[in-house]
Amino acid sequence: MQILKYGDLTLKEKSKDVIDFDDQLRREADDMYQTMIKEKGIGLAAPQVGLLKNLIIIDIEDEVGRQDFVNPKITKYSDDYIIEEEGCLSVPGIYAKVKRYKKITVEAKNLLGQTMIFEAQDLLARVIQHEMDHLDGVLFVDRLDDMDKKRLKSELKRLKKKYHKVLA
Repeated sequence: MQILKYGDLTLKEKSKDVIDFDDQLRREADDMYQTMIKEKGIGLAAPQVGLLKNLIIIDIEDEVGRQDFVNPKITKYSDDYIIEEEGCLSVPGIYAKVKRYKKITVEAKNLLGQTMIFEAQDLLARVIQHEMDHLDGVLFVDRLDDMDKKRLKSELKRLKKKYHKVLA
């Protein structure tokens, strides 16, 4: 699988819920996981590899290991936020501080279609929110304040030109 880069219009599209929890879904999830590991990421959303499905894979390198979330929804947000630096495999070499909820409650299905409801906080909550943004066609650079957007404008233009010569 190839990771789509900043400027690819697929990254701006909204994904659709998964209906079929079949072998193909599990193969796609496995391929996504291998791609994420190869690229040294800790999260990957299906749109980043050109699949417009509500599927995210996360491995924040803790004791839990790989986690697959299908059709995830955040059902509860904490009142407090954390502002920390983020990067993205689809926006290589760009890092900026993003405001995210510290704690969230998530409802999702696993690759077999079984419902899971759980709380996530700190890094896991941040990664889930980042990857879920991809499902809505939102990149972390879209969430930056005006000053950061201005600061990164030339770098983002360079990225778009590098990966999408026709679009630049």
